[in-house]
Amino acid sequence: SSLGALVRGHRVATFVIAVASTVGGLCEAVFLVLATRLAFAVTKGQDEMGVLAGQDVTINSAVVLALLLVVLRFLLAALVSRLATRITVEVTAALRRSLMHAFLHASWERQQADRAGRLQAMMINYASAGSTLVGSFTGLLSASLGLLALLSLAVAVDPLGALGIIVGVGVLGSVLRPIRSAIRVRSSEASSSNMALSTGMAE
Repeated sequence: SSLGALVRGHRVATFVIAVASTVGGLCEAVFLVLATRLAFAVTKGQDEMGVLAGQDVTINSAVVLALLLVVLRFLLAALVSRLATRITVEVTAALRRSLMHAFLHASWERQQADRAGRLQAMMINYASAGSTLVGSFTGLLSASLGLLALLSLAVAVDPLGALGIIVGVGVLGSVLRPIRSAIRVRSSEASSSNMALSTGMAE
């Protein structure tokens, strides 16, 4: 719910990140297949090589296509990075404005009830925590969709090998689940400690 509130005003940018990540993952996957088959074709001295869906192209055409895929992948990665950074910066600014607005429009009694440095600590720590959460979300979204695109093409090229990778990822995720839970608990404790330290330092 917290994440949904933070990214509510950035749905279009989030959608563009999702699409660009998926297309970028497909470009990367096709490039890997193309580069592998290109290497085999060159070592065998062939003038043509097979690509996906039984299509044959010349070696020169395959090299040009591979270069275009690399360029497109980098352009999409740059777009994703730019949008993710913009979302993070805008969320940080919005959180700080919201905190300042809530404090200035609170009653005098409520303002005096807080410790002297609490507002400053909240402006720094809570806003940073929000931006970190959004940054993690956009990074996870991009990585997950890119991985999904890679796995989809892997299933089309080698279903058995792709199944092994999927099982391995599932096992790894199950093993890491207790570690993630412990990290969340420690992070909560660290956040409280940092808030107390920042408040004391501001005072």
